Amino acid sequence: MKKLTKKRKKYIYILTFILLLFMFILTLQIKTDGMKSAREANVYYRVYTKENGWSRWSKNGLTIGNKKNSILNVQIKTKSKYSGITSYKIYNGDWSKYYDSKTEEGNYKKIKNSNIKAIKIFNDSELRKKYQICYRTYNKTSKWLNWVCEDEISGNINENITAIEIKQIPNNVIKNEYLKGYDLVEISNIGF
Repeated sequence: MKKLTKKRKKYIYILTFILLLFMFILTLQIKTDGMKSAREANVYYRVYTKENGWSRWSKNGLTIGNKKNSILNVQIKTKSKYSGITSYKIYNGDWSKYYDSKTEEGNYKKIKNSNIKAIKIFNDSELRKKYQICYRTYNKTSKWLNWVCEDEISGNINENITAIEIKQIPNNVIKNEYLKGYDLVEISNIGF
């Protein structure tokens, strides 16, 4: 009888181990899917300031701009295996027309170099079905504004943008997981 109890304990341990291993593999697989998707669309961006001219290209959520000098112009590109473009418009007293990341790459040169107070960015076509583009801006008064996504306004009508961060986030993941670790505030735009 004692041997049978040891045998049962052994089966319970083995079954528990297999169950835990299965749960670990399942969790790892779900996390890997989202991370794999994150590499399928990359956003690149650079800014122009009077003091420094055009910055180097930044990528996937890294801060561009020094938080001191006003951004006068911006260029945004998305490289992806999916069809579709990333378009954006800026507010510098009036809203510009939409510029896009593929077919009109030179259009950023047509943006009048003046203090940018707000920006709106969105994906379209198949790219939008797979990703949402999220971004936030920094100004001297409000500091970092909250993250916004897909054609929402980020900015302060009374202040110039001095830094920006932009990310392509897969639609099959929890957005906040990609944005965690940032100081989230309640405000995403002021005066619009």
